[in-house]
Amino acid sequence: MTGGGTPDGNEALKRLLLTVADKMPAAPGMPAVFNFFPTANRVPSSERFSAESAFGQRFLGNSFMASFGTPNNMRIDGLIIPAANKDAAAKILEAYRTLYVRNGKLLDPVPNLGEDNFTAEDRYMGRAVAFRIDRFVIAFSGFDDRQPIVDIAAATEQRILGSIRKQLVSADERADNSDQPTQAGTPAWAQQRR
Repeated sequence: MTGGGTPDGNEALKRLLLTVADKMPAAPGMPAVFNFFPTANRVPSSERFSAESAFGQRFLGNSFMASFGTPNNMRIDGLIIPAANKDAAAKILEAYRTLYVRNGKLLDPVPNLGEDNFTAEDRYMGRAVAFRIDRFVIAFSGFDDRQPIVDIAAATEQRILGSIRKQLVSADERADNSDQPTQAGTPAWAQQRR
């Protein structure tokens, strides 16, 4: 709320905003993108959306984030950015990689993690594992050993790939049933299988 009206006018506006907020329905749940993060070791209620920036970098904005605990009692922060397309995702990943090239050092990439990935470390930013799957950029950062960060990244990749597989199977099933005559007007639960 912005403005510079009178104190009485500001109070009236505040009451109006509170009335509208009270009548708004609650959100039905968290965005589905949070389901891509593994549930194991996820810090309860750590899920958040960052429009401006993430990991202190503006190019990582518009990201869905969650935090994880490690066996060493350290915290790892993760993010998922659903970019507009593959090219935009590749540019975001490259900008993040360049940040570590200039300020830290790149480590060996993780075999078979995403379509493109890197691992890196910097004494101020910590260790990072970042990868891309199609239009999604996924990154994890923390000050723990590299392996716990890689483990969470790999678990996230498996959840994303599992979700994609489910969508493909559903699409195949719909395609297989497309040649069957429809029973117009009959609810799906009441239709007879042929």
